[in-house]
Amino acid sequence: MAFNIETELRRTATAGSTRHAVRAAFERAVADRQCRHSATIWTMYLDYELDLVATAAADVSQKGEGMSRVKDVFYRGLRFLPWVKWWYLKGAEVLLRFELEEEARSLAALMVDKGLRVFEELST
Repeated sequence: MAFNIETELRRTATAGSTRHAVRAAFERAVADRQCRHSATIWTMYLDYELDLVATAAADVSQKGEGMSRVKDVFYRGLRFLPWVKWWYLKGAEVLLRFELEEEARSLAALMVDKGLRVFEELST
């Protein structure tokens, strides 16, 4: 599965690769029973969607759609990676980057509920 993803990521648009083909490769990987618990594949998928948002920064409608895709990939990954603390931290970083502080606080509360250690600075 990872080979298929790498192939799609490396192909150029003239060779037939599109963002839809890359997403389809990621979706096939995360649908596979053996790969869906791979933090590496989920991280690659999230980073790919974040790159698309960064390149679509000028188009507001694409940016909004991209942000929802990023959140979707993160929360779907969270369902299959509940034990991976850095996945939570990466999600919090992404949520804060999009200025979604309330969702980041909810994520921190979820981490505490799951028994993960969280260091949070107290405001004075």
